[in-house]
Amino acid sequence: MDATQQLLARIGGRFLMVGGTGLALVTWSERFVGPLIDAEVVLEPVPARVVHLVSFLAILLIPLGLAALALVLRAAGRAVVMACAAIGLGFVLGALPHTVLDFGAIPTVFQRLPEEQARELVDGFYAIIGPLAGLGMLCLLAGLLTLAFLGLVRQAVPRPLAWASLAALPGMIALGVLGRALPDVPVPHDPVALDLVVAFYGWYLLRRTAGVPAQPLRV
Repeated sequence: MDATQQLLARIGGRFLMVGGTGLALVTWSERFVGPLIDAEVVLEPVPARVVHLVSFLAILLIPLGLAALALVLRAAGRAVVMACAAIGLGFVLGALPHTVLDFGAIPTVFQRLPEEQARELVDGFYAIIGPLAGLGMLCLLAGLLTLAFLGLVRQAVPRPLAWASLAALPGMIALGVLGRALPDVPVPHDPVALDLVVAFYGWYLLRRTAGVPAQPLRV
């Protein structure tokens, strides 16, 4: 890769590692601080609001890192760029509205309205973002499966990225099953598997560019 691609890969790799790891940690920490939909929690919301602020910043980094990944791998074809775009859109649709609501809108609603009225309004918020989250998950799965196909079948992207993409879905299923089987154990929420896959993308980009002179990124 040329000097510009190498710089993008290093910046994008850091964005993906920080964003993916940070989002995985704050998603797991929600097991301990709880959601901001309890009136008692909203009265002293500092721990949970900090969690959602970090989550918001991490979500912003992930699409930027995926854009850099798409630029680095664009020689593999338009499908790679579209897959990276789908994954980035999936994170924005699936995670960003929930984070914005929990960090800002919901505490404000509980502080300014009677509890019953606030809960009705919050239910309306979630009725809106629910379909967005579903659409975001479809975008994520489409992007991940496309990268897996392009890497394992067409060999158009590096195979480690393809295997990581393919592992996301069984990873989510495994965490979901463990969470239901062990309700008293703080098992991470199933989206953590997606976050860690994105962090691996970043690690891989940094590994391929660390101390390496400008050269093509081989599959």
